[in-house]
Amino acid sequence: MFAITTEARAHLGQTLATADVSDDDEPVIRMFMGKEGLGLALDVENPEDTKYDHEGNTVLVADGKLVEALEGKMLDVEVTDQGTSLVLR
Repeated sequence: MFAITTEARAHLGQTLATADVSDDDEPVIRMFMGKEGLGLALDVENPEDTKYDHEGNTVLVADGKLVEALEGKMLDVEVTDQGTSLVLR
């Protein structure tokens, strides 16, 4: 099962809270497979998405096929001198 740590969910929630979007939008962060590997982008939730919540709000969505491909992996945060970043373990 693909998992997201509490710290990663909080980081995603904070990212959404500071995103420059219209008040009418309900943005989420979409995880997708691109040419360069896994990517993240602001998007909207689709009914068929797998959702990951933080404090009652959806913060991350992904296509079911991607979630299956990430079986056994975990999204976490890593804090370095350069700041906080998401890492896949």
